Amino acid sequence: MSDSNNSKTQCPIILFAAPHVLHELRAIKVFIARGKVDVGRMQPQVVKCREFIFTEAEVIGSPSPDITENSFYLIAHTTPCYEVTSELYQSCLRYTVQTRLSPSWNRVGEWLVQGRDFLTHKGCANAVKMDITVVKDELYFTLEASIVKLVPLHVTDLDITPKNLEQFVSKTCSEINYDHIYSNWCYVLPSMKRGSIMAISHAIPEESPFKTYRDLKRHWKNMYGYRLPEHEEDVHFYQIRFGPFGGNLFTYPF
Repeated sequence: MSDSNNSKTQCPIILFAAPHVLHELRAIKVFIARGKVDVGRMQPQVVKCREFIFTEAEVIGSPSPDITENSFYLIAHTTPCYEVTSELYQSCLRYTVQTRLSPSWNRVGEWLVQGRDFLTHKGCANAVKMDITVVKDELYFTLEASIVKLVPLHVTDLDITPKNLEQFVSKTCSEINYDHIYSNWCYVLPSMKRGSIMAISHAIPEESPFKTYRDLKRHWKNMYGYRLPEHEEDVHFYQIRFGPFGGNLFTYPF
């Protein structure tokens, strides 16, 4: 996705509320056993945390900020485990609200964009910037409404050597590697983090952990609540690398 600043912003609204009495709540830290990797459950702590949020109405939760721990937090009225701090309650409440709002409202950077099919929607869309702050016995919701226009990245937007672009578009070649992409920066969903494009292909690369488009769809639904297009026709697969010093390649559909 290319960066777009097309938005019409209104003044934010601040809402006040009283949170639960924190000393009456208890937090549980749940660790996921490490085992065979299921491509539909990469980062299993995120998938399992989302399952609890949707199945247990009185629970709020959040994955651990340390993704290497394979763990997540749950907060509820339960038997004593350990004390709930304002910071932990805030983190769990924010994540739970965002999770329950999807796929009607989907995280795009700092915005929540309206629409189950926002990825394929053409034109402008409603968006809300939401923040939740918990300070002792006070809770603040800050809401800022806007209209945004998302501009999906197309292979023709990139500075690719004309011969390679023509062959790729006509499907006489199946892949373009980074040697032929002169402008390879992009912004990826949902974080809008900047990455560099190392390769573009018509099919999911063999080295990708996703073996089928169905695997990829399930991953995005389980992790972020996104609904990818039903069919993979006209979908290109980008190998993205983050950071200036190499690292793993991640497969993104566009």
